[in-house]
Amino acid sequence: MGFIGKNNLDDTLVRNEVIKFANITLGLKLYSNPAYNKIDLICKKEKNMGVEVEHGKWSGDFWKNDAYSLISNLGFRTLNIPKRKHKYWLEYYNGKFNPSHDKNLYIRTNKDFTQFLVVEPHVIKDPKKLYECKFQPNNSDCVEEWLSLKKKDVRTYNLIKGQFILQD
Repeated sequence: MGFIGKNNLDDTLVRNEVIKFANITLGLKLYSNPAYNKIDLICKKEKNMGVEVEHGKWSGDFWKNDAYSLISNLGFRTLNIPKRKHKYWLEYYNGKFNPSHDKNLYIRTNKDFTQFLVVEPHVIKDPKKLYECKFQPNNSDCVEEWLSLKKKDVRTYNLIKGQFILQD
């Protein structure tokens, strides 16, 4: 059995795929965090660095998929991070210092792991790059709060001939 979160969602597959991608493409050695309600992956060498992962349900190129990249209704294409996950990039959360706030990455992947979207911590921490909005995601009946980012602030890697290539 894999890692089961609060919604009984086994995210072992996406965690394992991000671990492989990060090792090969980003040079990071990661392992799955066994702690409940904490960041998904932890860096082996830098304990104060983590990666929050999300397995998207789109196929192909996120930036060409209107149902996903235009869902924020901001008038431009965005990658959207649930606002509830913003705690991983806050210096203090619930009165406690977060030593990894300026090191954590956010990585989202498509359905078949042929595209990985990587957001650096300095981007998530920059209020000039974040657009707060509310919308109902494709997989829910509820309106949620989101942090949206423009394409230019996201590193997009596509699997081409067996290698992940950074998209222009």
